[in-house]
Amino acid sequence: MKDKKRIIFSILTLILILLVRNLYKNGYTKVIWGNKRIEYLKVIDKVFRYDFSGMAVVISKSSNLHGRDSEYYYVSTGSKENNFSANTDDGNRLSSAKELFLNLKNMRVIKEGLTETFNITENNYYLIQINLDYFGKKRTDVYCLDVFVNSENYHIYLPKNYCEPLKLLDNSVVFVEYEPDIRTKELIDSIIKLK
Repeated sequence: MKDKKRIIFSILTLILILLVRNLYKNGYTKVIWGNKRIEYLKVIDKVFRYDFSGMAVVISKSSNLHGRDSEYYYVSTGSKENNFSANTDDGNRLSSAKELFLNLKNMRVIKEGLTETFNITENNYYLIQINLDYFGKKRTDVYCLDVFVNSENYHIYLPKNYCEPLKLLDNSVVFVEYEPDIRTKELIDSIIKLK
C-alpha cells in the first residue's frame, strides 16, 4: 500500500514539475495574470504601479532582435534609499529608461510581425533592459523589461506579448516596431549616449 502511494505521489510531482516548466518555457507569468498571454504594454503599466526598492538599467549591443550575440555596454543602478541615484548620470539614465518604457504606448506603430518581417540587417541594436526589485508583499512576477533600439534610426522594437528574457531567443516571438518622436530620441540619447 505504501508503494502505491509513493508511486502516485511521484507521478503527481512529475506532472506538476512538467506543468510549471511548460508554463515558464512558453513565457507565461503565473501570479498576476494566470496562464494567458498579456500585451507587453499592459505589463509595463502594471509593473510601474508597484512600489519598487531597486532598479537597474542594463544596456547591451546586439546585431539582432534575439540578443543572442548581445555584448555588455553599460549598467546603471539605484535604490529607493539613495533616491534612485538622483542628480547623477546613473539617475538620469534610470529615469529616462522608465519614461521611455512608459511612453511606448503613445508612439506610432509601424509594423508588427516575426523578426524576419523587419528586414533586419547587421545594424547595431541596443537592448535596454530594466531590472526591478520590489518592496513588501505587493509585487509582481515580472522583474525584467526589455526593448530593442536601432542605433541608426532610433526605431524601437518590443515583443507584442510579454515573455521572459530567455524567450526572446525563440524565433516565434512577434515584435512591434515603433517610430520615435523627438522626445523618444532625447530619452534614447540620454540612456545610450548615441550623440
